[in-house]
Amino acid sequence: MEVSMRLPLLVLLFGFSNTSLACSCAYRSEEEKFKIYDYIYIGRIVQSILTADGSVTNKLEVLESLKGVPSELTLITQVGDESSCSIVSVVGNTYKIYGLKGKTPEMLSGCSDSSPIVLDSSERPLEGLIERLNRARSEANKLINEAPSAPDAP
Repeated sequence: MEVSMRLPLLVLLFGFSNTSLACSCAYRSEEEKFKIYDYIYIGRIVQSILTADGSVTNKLEVLESLKGVPSELTLITQVGDESSCSIVSVVGNTYKIYGLKGKTPEMLSGCSDSSPIVLDSSERPLEGLIERLNRARSEANKLINEAPSAPDAP
């Protein structure tokens, strides 16, 4: 009898919670992202502006263009988001940004394709960033070289 009384109590306590404790995302490979997006670049946040709706508009400078020409140098993040998927943006930090022409890149989160570039604590910051930029450039060049070329016009 005691066990049967606990079940409804547990359902009441945990069954109606609206706070998510886990981040569930569908991840894309670098090849998929390269095909989907018009531009990809490595950027550093140079300015952050808190807006009235609780979001942060981050202005970026391009450190390295990996594909196309960025049409938007803005990245949006959310402040006070209780989701475990949220990512904090920091002035001076570096991010890999994926975007479509004419659109602001999707809001930065643990599920977005755009993401922070994290340096290992053992790396000296500039050397680690340069190494990661070179790897990203190499990946982009490999994808460009592997892409099927358009047939010649008659």
